[in-house]
Amino acid sequence: MRQSLAFLSHTAKTLAITYALEAVIEDALRDDFGAQSENIIGLWQRLDPAQPAVIDMMNSRGGLYCSWTKAQRKAGFAQLLSSFDPMYDRLFAMRLKNGEKNLISPTEFATWENAEWPDPRW
Repeated sequence: MRQSLAFLSHTAKTLAITYALEAVIEDALRDDFGAQSENIIGLWQRLDPAQPAVIDMMNSRGGLYCSWTKAQRKAGFAQLLSSFDPMYDRLFAMRLKNGEKNLISPTEFATWENAEWPDPRW
């Protein structure tokens, strides 16, 4: 979020609110993901909104996330965040071969590219 402010006119108050919101998000991730939370926070913080590819990926990732059950969301969230890495598609086969779990196939993202997001039934 702070990276996004680099492209916008903002005040000290806006920056303070941004830091506070980041703290709330980090606390929520720690509460929800426990031992996995530091990895998830690291993946979240590496997202770079200045990269056009990240914005392009939002639709497919958001649609897939909304299609998952609550249990799938919890199990797959870290892998979903890791899929924003520009090298994800190229490294997918190697990571799969190395035995990584919960990987999301790039073809799965392709099916959600222009699809309407389902109701997530929170």
